[in-house]
Amino acid sequence: FFASVSADRACATMPQTDTAGAPDTGPTQSPEPPDLTIYHLYKSVAEANRLYHTGHFEEMLPQLEALLERLQALPQGPSPNTDFLTAMVRNRHAAAAAKLGRHEVVLEDTAAMLQLGALQGKAYMR
Repeated sequence: FFASVSADRACATMPQTDTAGAPDTGPTQSPEPPDLTIYHLYKSVAEANRLYHTGHFEEMLPQLEALLERLQALPQGPSPNTDFLTAMVRNRHAAAAAKLGRHEVVLEDTAAMLQLGALQGKAYMR
């Protein structure tokens, strides 16, 4: 145990070099998620879910509509990540619209979910 601790301390005090041979300037930061935009959009969905569970449906609908616009404007185009995220947003939008009695909006959202092919069970349920 003591030998491994002292070896770890010795390695920690040695200057690190990168592959080019230049000394390392300090600890490296953790890598960013590969698709930072999608990561932030998922965080926005989590905020909308918080609004839903606290009963703020009127406040939540415009936020989700803006989120759908951001999803459509992504430069990489449709992908499995964006399709599933779009279906999640549509599902929560439909749920809030149903709570407010906006049944036409629910039908639009569920039709879009079925077209995306994600969360089909929830789309049929609504």
